[in-house]
Amino acid sequence: MNPARARAAIVIHKRYIDDGFLVWRGSLEALSLFLQQLGSTNDAVRITHTASASSAIFLDLRFSRTSADGLATDVYQKPINKYLYPLWTSEIPRDTLAGIAIGEIIRYIKRCSSRKKFVRMLKLLTDRLRARGWPDWFLRLAFSRAPLYNERANLLQSSVPSLNYVDMIANLGPRRLGPERTFALILDYSSAAAKTFSFPKKYTDLLPPAFRQARFVTAWRKPRKLGDLLRYRITTTESASSLALADGDAIVAEDSVEEWSEGSDDADFFHCGDFYP
Repeated sequence: MNPARARAAIVIHKRYIDDGFLVWRGSLEALSLFLQQLGSTNDAVRITHTASASSAIFLDLRFSRTSADGLATDVYQKPINKYLYPLWTSEIPRDTLAGIAIGEIIRYIKRCSSRKKFVRMLKLLTDRLRARGWPDWFLRLAFSRAPLYNERANLLQSSVPSLNYVDMIANLGPRRLGPERTFALILDYSSAAAKTFSFPKKYTDLLPPAFRQARFVTAWRKPRKLGDLLRYRITTTESASSLALADGDAIVAEDSVEEWSEGSDDADFFHCGDFYP
């Protein structure tokens, strides 16, 4: 096929690693010929494809044409997916488990163009998490922290990236940084480093523009030692004023238990004069 004709027939082309999505304006025979020619350019590359005038699948998204010539979307899940979410009995923190459930709900909201499809996926998610041992009380708590389906428009809008590379780089980091904003590089303290080290200002030009006018300082942290890992020391001694209680022939002595932590004079951070949070 003539390359100019092929470019004119391609309406949309998106690719993620080795998966591609193509909207073609033309006949199915012309599409097959184009893909055949494309796959023959390199013997190490083999292109497989499926074509349909009514539906398509790209990554975890299923597209389908509606009767009104519109476009509907749904979640696509491979048949080989075992849905092996983390077990409830694992050592993963509960906040992380809740984040997994919330992340799945957000993904379903974005992918499902109708509430009915979203509710179906939410029921499937509930059953799959229950199968991994997640209790109902935790599922209710995690789901209550997730967005609602009526927030779909805002979620879709917030996920659209900037197509302008310059704007994207300029918007990295905080949007409103005043010239007096201070950031600290926190390091373990040593007398040698304290005398010689300062924040390398020559590297500030490599930072996003929003950070270049900020002020950077070095803050020192007390090096951790073995004793710092012992947060509490417990000693059990017999009190000088112990009570002796007669209970028949038994004498019960009341022991005093002292529990204390490190004092304020053993601070975690050294003071840095020009640093503030």
